[in-house]
Amino acid sequence: MDVDIADKSAAINMDQVEEPSKNALKKANKQKKLAEEKANKSATNTTKEAARSEAKKAVMKAPKKKIEGAALIGIDIAKDEDFSGWYQQALTKGDFLDYYDVSGCYILKPASWFIWERIRDWFDVRIKKIGVRNCAFPLFVSEDVLQKEKAHIEGGSAKLDKKIAIRPTSETVMYPYYAKWIRSHRDLPLRLNQWNSVVR
Repeated sequence: MDVDIADKSAAINMDQVEEPSKNALKKANKQKKLAEEKANKSATNTTKEAARSEAKKAVMKAPKKKIEGAALIGIDIAKDEDFSGWYQQALTKGDFLDYYDVSGCYILKPASWFIWERIRDWFDVRIKKIGVRNCAFPLFVSEDVLQKEKAHIEGGSAKLDKKIAIRPTSETVMYPYYAKWIRSHRDLPLRLNQWNSVVR
């Protein structure tokens, strides 16, 4: 009898349950689909990032192959491992400069000279606004001036073994003339700029 009552109450309860509406079913399906897509996208992004990271590590660890007799076009030195070597390759392979046969001398090619002109022009306009004027001093310096300035040039510890004809710094030529030109406070400020190469 208890089983019969339970069957009847279950039948009554099933008749009372309403089926979900079509809109509710569509909404539930749509939410389920969005959740699945989000989970798949997250897994795909994580997989792609891991693959990129592994590929980058493999490239960095892989020994660099150099082809004998072939000119390398790309930069084959990592910037964070050897900045100096990377920078030299960036300049030479980027066609900015070439090395001259005298140590420390470079040939500035048109691309690098263009950049230098833009930097110089930008700076020149700004220093002229504050009263700085451009000038030029000779490249050559006498032995007497070098003897007076040897502390500045060499730290003062070594003697000059041979005569030097090209000035190593601008100060050795400029400062004696500043002393000649500036006689009182009325001659100040003396604001001069010189665009030139430095030979050391």
